[in-house]
Amino acid sequence: MPGGSRGPSTFTLPDEHLYLVVEGRMNVRIGTDAFVVNTYKGVWLPRDTPHEVWNASTEAEAHLEIIAPGSARTGCDRF
Repeated sequence: MPGGSRGPSTFTLPDEHLYLVVEGRMNVRIGTDAFVVNTYKGVWLPRDTPHEVWNASTEAEAHLEIIAPGSARTGCDRF
């Protein structure tokens, strides 16, 4: 995620959701709580939890996103 960019505005998924930051820092809002997830840290979201992610830094951020069991995305079984 380039510096200064945002993901979708607050949304929910019908699946558990995990973000693992592998480079930089990711800002996360879960409900009304906002915090920063540093490199090599993660955040787990139960299903149907409102959340939003963005990069408030000028540096790039990279993360691994895991959605399980994956019913929120179609076509993932092709990988």
